[in-house]
Parts: sequence; C-alpha cells; structure tokens
Amino acid sequence: MRTWAICALGIAIMAVAASHRTGDADDFRQFYRAATLAQAHQSVFAHPGFSPDTNTDGAYLPFNRIPSYAEVLRPLASLPYPAARRVWIGLIALAFLGCLWLSPIRRDRFAMALAFSFPVAMSFALGQDIAFILLIVLATARIYATQREFLAGLLASLLAIKFTWLPAVGLVFLAKSRRGTAGLALGIAVQLAVCFAAGGIGWPGEYLASLRRSNLIFEAQGMPNIRGVAASLGLPDGVWVLGTVIVLIWLYRLCGRLSFTDALVVALALGLIASPYGFLYDAVALLPLVAALASLDSWDGWLASAALTPAPWLLLMTDGSLTVLAGSVLAVASAVGGTTRLTRLVTSGRDPRTASVPLHSDPTPRSSPFLLYSRQQD
Repeated sequence: MRTWAICALGIAIMAVAASHRTGDADDFRQFYRAATLAQAHQSVFAHPGFSPDTNTDGAYLPFNRIPSYAEVLRPLASLPYPAARRVWIGLIALAFLGCLWLSPIRRDRFAMALAFSFPVAMSFALGQDIAFILLIVLATARIYATQREFLAGLLASLLAIKFTWLPAVGLVFLAKSRRGTAGLALGIAVQLAVCFAAGGIGWPGEYLASLRRSNLIFEAQGMPNIRGVAASLGLPDGVWVLGTVIVLIWLYRLCGRLSFTDALVVALALGLIASPYGFLYDAVALLPLVAALASLDSWDGWLASAALTPAPWLLLMTDGSLTVLAGSVLAVASAVGGTTRLTRLVTSGRDPRTASVPLHSDPTPRSSPFLLYSRQQD
C-alpha cells in the first residue's frame, strides 16, 4: 500500500509537469504521418513538415525511423488522429507496465523510479517511443536467461527502429553469444529487406535527409550524452567521436565480467551517452541502472539518486549554457559512475547484497546485485 501511495504521488506530480508542454510539442505527428504514407504506398519520408492533426505545413518533426517501423504502425492510420494518439499513449503505458514486470530489480523500487521520472513524463507528453526500446531490451534479457539465445538476438534486432542503442546491444551479443549474434544479424537483415520492399532502393538517402531536416545531426547542446557535453564546451566533433569509441570499447571489455542481464543494463546507459544524438526522454534508458544503485551510501549511490529526481533533466530545459552543461555532465556521470559501481559489486564478491544470492540462469552466470531485487517481488 505504501508503494502504491508513493507511486500515485509521483504520477500526479509528473502528470502536472507533462501537462505544461506547448501546443506544437507533439512528436506523435511523425509516426502517424509515416503510417498514413505507408498505408498509401508512398515514401514514409515525404511531406516532412506536414501536420496530420491540423492538415497544415509547418516546422514539424519529420519521420526519423526506418520504413519497416512505419509498416508496423499502419493500423494507426485507420483511426482519426485524436483516437490514434490515445491508442499510442495507451501502448506506451502498456510498454512501461511490461518493463515493470520484466524489471531486473525489485518491482516496487523500479515502479517508484518510473513514477517520479521526468524523462518518462516527457515521453508521454510528446508521444515518444522510448518505452518500446526499454521493453525490447528487458524482454531480450529475460529470453536469454532461458537459454534461447538465438530468439533473444532476433528480438534485440527490433532496436533497429531506433538505432541509438543497436551498437551497444550488438557489442553485448558479440561478446557473449554467437547464436545470439546470428539471431541479431538475421533480424536486422529481415528488417532491411522490408525497408527496401516498402521504401524502394533510395530509402537510405531519404532517411539521412530526414535526419538532417530534423537537425538531429547539428543541434547537440542539451543532449544527455558525451556529444552534449562537448557541444556545451565548444569542443570539436572529433572529441565526442573519440569519447563514443572509448565508451563502446569499455563496454565490450566489461561484458566478460558481467552477466548478460547486467551487460544489457549497462548497454542501455552507455548506449545513451555514446549515441550521436539523444534527448531528455531518452534518459529513460538510465532507469534500470540508477534505480538499482540509488540506495548505496556512496558517491555513486548519491549520483544515482540525483539522476532519479527531475533536477538534472530540468537543467537540460533551461536557457543557460552552464545549467545545460551541468545537466549533460550529470547524465554522463550517472551512466559512467553506475557502470563502474556495478562492475565493482559483481567482481569483488564482498558486497553483502550478493553474498548469499543464487546465480542467474544465464549460460555464462556471474553474481549480480540485480539478483537480490528480482527474487522477491512485492
């Protein structure tokens, strides 16, 4: 009952925060527009500034996903825009509930993290699909734990719909499982085949042009990643590219010391800060890692606790260059600090939370701090 009351309070506060979005802040337009174009057998990247809810052209977000994703969304085009958006928000809510069910940490702890998460609130307000990414990763971990590695790879290939996390998760499969890597490669190949069938031979060029139109490549300041830090400091692009490479190499090396589930949780966090682009709502990917470590009485535990509050994410929404920089730095520090702490807990074997906990049903098991939270669910 206490958990329900705390979650209800958090949801109420975040609902108020989400209700203050501007009228034009509706990212569902791009998904609905692409679904409509796919249903009409047109290029899903056509009419990038058209608003399907007002039937006008403007400076709206173009579709920045692959054509196979638009094919999946085609049923939404059969509904009027308001009804389709309500269905979309309902699917996002169900996805977060699925993440809660699949959570590798205690469900009450993860539920409170979701309820008080400003990035979660922003994903609902804007109609963004980051919940589906989190659900795919957590479901992949659950399937892999049952030793169905090829199927886990097939499921993980769905991350191609939003490629930000595909390199990081792909490295985990490369380091941990040949069969899983084969499933991942096959799934990506099938999606690319669907993309060429639906979008024609020229869709990759249209896709890149769509990214350029949406300024995802150019507007980096305020992103919760290494690129956002570099942009706020006025550093050249080579700096964040080098930082991204270092983070991905670090992730690959860590995979040998972590269980598959832990490696995926780390890949979510490091994939965020190593991505070429990312926005406030993408910080949802940090939740599994920071929620598990927030109770630690140490600097990294305090950093994780700070990342669970709205404070760092509100900094990214300010106009001040120093405050925006502070928000980006805190996001990067939370991912790096949480990853470092998790790895130490796993490898030291001295942490009281893991001393008497059974191992994963992982083909290559390791002791994990997440295990304590996944055994007894409230």
